[in-house]
Amino acid sequence: MLPGNPYIVDRPLTEGDLFVGRQRLLVRAVQELRRGQQATLVYGPSRMGKTSFLHRLATELTEFVVVNV
Repeated sequence: MLPGNPYIVDRPLTEGDLFVGRQRLLVRAVQELRRGQQATLVYGPSRMGKTSFLHRLATELTEFVVVNV
């Protein structure tokens, strides 16, 4: 039996969902923000996972106050 598609495409991911394919970028963003970087730009075409990435980033950065704009 082949494994199913791990990607969720109909909504942003939440904490309980499997986060696939952006781990290296997530680690880099967390490290840079913890080193004092004041801003991070996340951009790309629609439906590429920007919102899901930001949700996951917020769960990793528990010592920061995250404001969704």
